[in-house]
Amino acid sequence: MNIVGEWTIFFDWGCTGNYIEDTIVFTGDGNFEVPSEGSKGKWVQVDDMILWQYDSFKTSYAGNMGTNMMSGIMAFYAENKGRWHAVKSTEIVKAKEGKPKFGASGNKLTYK
Repeated sequence: MNIVGEWTIFFDWGCTGNYIEDTIVFTGDGNFEVPSEGSKGKWVQVDDMILWQYDSFKTSYAGNMGTNMMSGIMAFYAENKGRWHAVKSTEIVKAKEGKPKFGASGNKLTYK
C-alpha cells in the first residue's frame, strides 16, 4: 500500500468515541500537510506500518495500513493520546460537521 495522496483522517483525542474529521496529504518526498491547520511534518512507511510526526508540535501518529485505509494510535506528550483511522479521500462518505476541541496535531483549537 502506498500512502502518497490525500486521505480523510478521523481522530479521537482521549478515546472518547467522538471522532473529528480532517484532510491530510502525504507527498512522495516523505512530507505531509494538514491544509486546514497549515501543519506539516515527516512520514515514514515500512511494509504495512506507518509513522508520521508534526514538525512544530512533535505529535506522533503510528499505525497499520490496509487497502485504502489505515488505523492506529497518536500521542502529544504522555498526557494527551488517542486513536485514529483514515481512508483515501476518494473512498469516503462525508460525516456530519462538528467543532473539535483539538486539531489533528494535538493543538487546542479556539473559535470566535
